[in-house]
Amino acid sequence: MTVSLITNQTVAELAENPLVQRVISVFDKDGNGTVSFIEFLLGLAKLAGGTSEEHKLRFAFAIYDVNKA
Repeated sequence: MTVSLITNQTVAELAENPLVQRVISVFDKDGNGTVSFIEFLLGLAKLAGGTSEEHKLRFAFAIYDVNKA
């Protein structure tokens, strides 16, 4: 996905996307319903270069694990 595609989506479209809520849920470590800047950085760090494949897979699984099993 390119930046132009992201900027062309409206906020309403993003709000309706269930994947957005799942990513917020995974990034929101303190469970307060919002993602702080630190939580955001820590979440992105899980996808950065140098991160083990296992950590990246755990992150991807957490996005789709709606019942946290």
